[in-house]
Amino acid sequence: MRDVIWGLLAGIILGYCAHAIISDRKIANMQRDQQTQEAADLKDALSNAKKLQDDSDALRDQLAAKDKEYTKQLQDAHSETNTLRDCIDNGSCGLRVQAKCPASATKPATQVLPGPATPASVGNDAGPELTADARQAYYSLRDGIATVTKQLAYCQAAVTAAQQQR
Repeated sequence: MRDVIWGLLAGIILGYCAHAIISDRKIANMQRDQQTQEAADLKDALSNAKKLQDDSDALRDQLAAKDKEYTKQLQDAHSETNTLRDCIDNGSCGLRVQAKCPASATKPATQVLPGPATPASVGNDAGPELTADARQAYYSLRDGIATVTKQLAYCQAAVTAAQQQR
């Protein structure tokens, strides 16, 4: 009977050991599968981060090229205004002004308008001309229009580029 008890006890111990080994193996497999899944998730996250970084770099490069292009166009517009200013100032070209001097209804058309002659007045043979302040305002407006136009074009290009990246 002792042999039976020892055999039973050995069987129970062997069964417990086998069960513990199988349980440990299942736990190890579950941990391995979990770690494999976490590694795959991290790899996907890294791949997505790299794609986002590449897209961001491409957008930055595209915007830098647009910025360079529009900055050059803006500099050209300012240069054109300065060239026009110099040309008018040195007398090689003129600024065309479309204007009319109203005829007085009570006075004959041949009579000169009353009042002292001022720099803004028009002589018989001279055409209308802008005052120095009006001329400067014209140049400022011309520069302002060019600046706003180029800034708006750049902003539109930036928005378009950003939408294309999506």
